[in-house]
Amino acid sequence: MVEAMFNAVIRRKLNSASNGALTILQYHKVPLDAPKYIEGEVLASDFSWGLEQFKEWFNFLPLDEAIHRLKIHDLPPRSAVLSFDDGYADWFDHVVPALLEHRVPATFFVTSAQINCSKPFWHERVAIALARRGVERLPHGFEFATSTGAESSLSQTIIAVQNHLKYLPLSEREAAIAVLEADLPLSGDYRPFRSADLIRLRDAGFQIGGHSRHHPILTSCDVAQAKDEIGGCKEELEAILREPVTAFAYPNGRPDCDFNASHVALVEAVGYRYAVTTAPGVSRSDTDPFQLPRFTPWARSSWRSALQFLRNMRVSPQMVKV
Repeated sequence: MVEAMFNAVIRRKLNSASNGALTILQYHKVPLDAPKYIEGEVLASDFSWGLEQFKEWFNFLPLDEAIHRLKIHDLPPRSAVLSFDDGYADWFDHVVPALLEHRVPATFFVTSAQINCSKPFWHERVAIALARRGVERLPHGFEFATSTGAESSLSQTIIAVQNHLKYLPLSEREAAIAVLEADLPLSGDYRPFRSADLIRLRDAGFQIGGHSRHHPILTSCDVAQAKDEIGGCKEELEAILREPVTAFAYPNGRPDCDFNASHVALVEAVGYRYAVTTAPGVSRSDTDPFQLPRFTPWARSSWRSALQFLRNMRVSPQMVKV
């Protein structure tokens, strides 16, 4: 009884605050569990709880439908979209079954070069290599990751290295990871995300979007590389799916930092119809369709989550000037 009353109050507040706005949620791997040195991962239990709760507050729509209805001022009250980035076989363990059980649509933004790849995503490779090495065995050139030597925590070191490497050009990023992995045994428990998995997602009724080929920071790419990452991703996904891919998610996704006006123009030029960022806020009818904001709810209680959504609706999304 109390829970029903609480949800009714939140729905009324969201109705008032949203006023024709679209909330887009962003998730990534959503594993069953994560090592202690991996911070901030949304786990399957968190996602399952959130899905149950958020269904009480929002009307979830497919992204294509939501964008269309946003443009023509026909969004239902409290409209929302679920999205997932990168490309993980783990999605089929917990995410996909939960979405199908609750009949909630979603869009999966896939990094195309990771399909059928024998190695984990670059940021996971960094975490695995550093966990095996330990903070005290950082290779030469990685001293920037810790100022206190062995006293620095493993999780802090992993974050420092990832944040540094992500802004390097692709070739330099890969070379640095190779140094970290040198002389370490290969992991045998990685499950690749395969072409068949992409088709399974599509055939289950989920939308597929592009997320670049290799997940670089686009502002670290030259013009030719950026075009290849954006357009090449679309071509590779469409070759597997045999249908158009209309949505794109900018890697890392922060406006004026990870992408700029030239990349917005490229996304439109290669044939995508809209794109999402990681700037917080909600989309309205006048929002640039190539800069749709997203955010990840991280609270683990109903009232804190409700506050996050209400605050997010009051944020003015950052966008690049085009």
